[in-house]
Amino acid sequence: MHAYGKYARFYVESLPNKQKVNTLDIADEKKKYASFVRDEDLDHLTAAKIGGADHFISTDSDFIESNAKEIVKIVTPKRFIELIGIKPYDTPHEE
Repeated sequence: MHAYGKYARFYVESLPNKQKVNTLDIADEKKKYASFVRDEDLDHLTAAKIGGADHFISTDSDFIESNAKEIVKIVTPKRFIELIGIKPYDTPHEE
């Protein structure tokens, strides 16, 4: 039986490997990833790489279509919920 999407936030917040990435570490590393994304996405991509993220969750089509997919697997929130075994439901943000 699947949990439903409205409870997904609580499930994701309980994931055991979540961590915070220090902003100084991001500043030191982000130049390595500058050619992969727009400037406004650079800190996010760098944090995902430093933190060892398995997935980067985004609804930003520019980010999803960028070269960031060479660095980390990018998925929509709905797809991520499916990957962790929760039955998603459509929201106003879905196409």
